[in-house]
Amino acid sequence: MLHNCDPIRSFCFGRLLLLLEFGLNMAESEEEIIYPPGVKDLAEDISTDDLIRRLRECAQAFQSMSQEEESPHQYEPLAHFLVSERFLEHGSPDVHLLVACCVADVFRIFAPDAPYEDEAQIKMLLEFFIDHLEGLSDTQSPSFKRHFYLLENLSVVKTFNICMEIPETQAIICRLFDVMFKVIKSNMKIKRFIVDLLTPFCDSDYINQDLLDILLMHIVEPYKSQNVNGYLLAREIIQKSATNLEPFLTATFNAELVLGVSERKSAKYFTSRHLFDLIYELNIIYPSIIFKVLPELANKLRNCNNEIERMDVTKLAARILANKNSNLIENDNILWKEFLQRFYDKEICVREFCAKSIKTFLLIHPESKDDITNALITTHRDVSEHIRYTVIASILAAAKEDIFSINEQLLDYVQDRMLDKKYEVRKEAILGLGKLFNKYVLSEKYGNDNKLIKMLDLSKSGLLNIYYQPFSEDRILVERILYTCLVPYQKPKEERMKLLYKLYCTVDGNASRAIKEIFKLQRS
Repeated sequence: MLHNCDPIRSFCFGRLLLLLEFGLNMAESEEEIIYPPGVKDLAEDISTDDLIRRLRECAQAFQSMSQEEESPHQYEPLAHFLVSERFLEHGSPDVHLLVACCVADVFRIFAPDAPYEDEAQIKMLLEFFIDHLEGLSDTQSPSFKRHFYLLENLSVVKTFNICMEIPETQAIICRLFDVMFKVIKSNMKIKRFIVDLLTPFCDSDYINQDLLDILLMHIVEPYKSQNVNGYLLAREIIQKSATNLEPFLTATFNAELVLGVSERKSAKYFTSRHLFDLIYELNIIYPSIIFKVLPELANKLRNCNNEIERMDVTKLAARILANKNSNLIENDNILWKEFLQRFYDKEICVREFCAKSIKTFLLIHPESKDDITNALITTHRDVSEHIRYTVIASILAAAKEDIFSINEQLLDYVQDRMLDKKYEVRKEAILGLGKLFNKYVLSEKYGNDNKLIKMLDLSKSGLLNIYYQPFSEDRILVERILYTCLVPYQKPKEERMKLLYKLYCTVDGNASRAIKEIFKLQRS
């Protein structure tokens, strides 16, 4: 009959048999039970309130005992009696919690040799502990202090480490992790004890994939935002166990990178379905933990034929490389080399993404300047108008924040696009250069920087020479630049005269004639 029952009923029936067996054994030896001084007999037929009072006395007595107790084995019959059906199947939650605290102290006092030897019984007790650790989520509960004491005790003694010596305890370990990530959501103060309780399982010789999923899911969205304390807990565990986790993660991630995007999205494990987000977050938490994954990621970037997946890998590579703490560009990592090749990708969307990332790299990683410059030799003349526009806009955006983030060659790329066949590209280049001149050359802060003036000085002649282009909208742009950027109309008249005189004397012949033409047209 038992074989035809559902798993839950089978588990409950097995647990009941265990309790009956232990209860019968204790019934045979009740007279041998020795209680700590001041603790009354727990076997008497008393009310629940009296039982709770006596259990409190017992819990207090065990709590005051140290691991150096001279004769802890005299309490072995009591230890077995406490896990009998009388207590574990009692209807009072207070009785259960007090028994859990007592049994936790039994493990502490008897350490390293607990009085419980039956594996099934030990598993049942560990599940019993987890049941009461769930109470940590209610910080306002009158019994919260006892739940906290239970956590502290189990953490210090590392009682759950026994799971690593008993077969088929992975479900218990996973449940422990799951409960701890839930209870920390409402109480960050218990993090230190939870870290000590959970870290040994991440330092073990074997880490179950289900356990990895529970740990890693808390470092990516939406779980990262929904349970901030859970993220901080996961981060600390990963940092503490990084050396041991690294080979497991490397093997898992490299195997997943071989799979296609459709295979990963339909996979069973969370790790597979959120692979790229996990790699990125782990790179932030502990960069070296994914270092051996980067070559496989670079290989994926080079050989992936799926447009969508290649785009996803390109985005991931950019996020990793652009991290302000990353030294991958400086060390000429293979991932950086492969990312630069994406500037020439056959797909417009990939090239466009790379163009948009220019500003980030120039500002955060100045060492990328030469490589970016070389990558843009052809990209700034891309067949796509949108990509040409994006390249110019990204260079100008970086220069606006820090002019020294770009070099003269990048500035030349912008000047080159002032003659682009598309008006929107020309407009972006013309207005952008004019604003740079106004911000840096005419400012008191930068006006005496000869290197800066030399770099931007040539652009003023180029801007004015656009006046001779056969498009009326271009001439209007030049007039606008003259009055707003080169000789700003907001400045006092005397200062404007000085700026105009200096401009007229320092531009080339064509540019000076353009100035005269503009004023001549204005007078007419």
